[in-house]
Amino acid sequence: MTEANKLYTFQVEILTKGLLIRGYYDMTIYRRLSDALNSDQRAYFVLRDASLAPHMHPNQVQHVPQLFVDRKETLIVATISEPKPPADYYHSTEIERTPLQRDLQLMLFFTSDFALRAQFAKRPDISLMETLERNTDDFLPLTNVQIFPLTGVGQAASHNFVCLNRNHIVALCPVGGPPLASKQPEIAPSSLEAPNTAEEKQLPDAEQEPEPSASEE
Repeated sequence: MTEANKLYTFQVEILTKGLLIRGYYDMTIYRRLSDALNSDQRAYFVLRDASLAPHMHPNQVQHVPQLFVDRKETLIVATISEPKPPADYYHSTEIERTPLQRDLQLMLFFTSDFALRAQFAKRPDISLMETLERNTDDFLPLTNVQIFPLTGVGQAASHNFVCLNRNHIVALCPVGGPPLASKQPEIAPSSLEAPNTAEEKQLPDAEQEPEPSASEE
């Protein structure tokens, strides 16, 4: 396949109100998944080699060669695997020339069916509320995401990268301490390979209190 005809394929998992969908999302130009979804203004996302099952009956899986998913009904799009970007996608001089700093704020997001605990990137010079108000994209990029079903149907899941449909957010709040300064510029890819979650430091719960020292006991 020539470079002009090359496809960049993301394997994704999509959650709607009633369905769990998996499939392959192809791009002819490499972009971050959230950028691709926000620029794709078609009424339906097109997946190939897809499978779908109702949340209430996850074993009733239906496989189809092609699937059209309504973008308005899409709650969450999670990356399962992603392609390697082309060698000239991020040039070192371009990264150094555009050091757009972002802070990572630990957040809780609630839809009517799911709760998400995730890191949200924001500019350090404006407030969280102003960041959200200025953002007009349909899908918010989130990292280090834990997803919890609220209806008692389905299982909790963890993903490195998720796109959340802002039109389905009913409540949200920051948790933990102040935002963490990100050492990586916003223009650079967040990750080319899935990190080893076993070596990651677990973030404290919002209400967790430090253990007393020996001198305090």
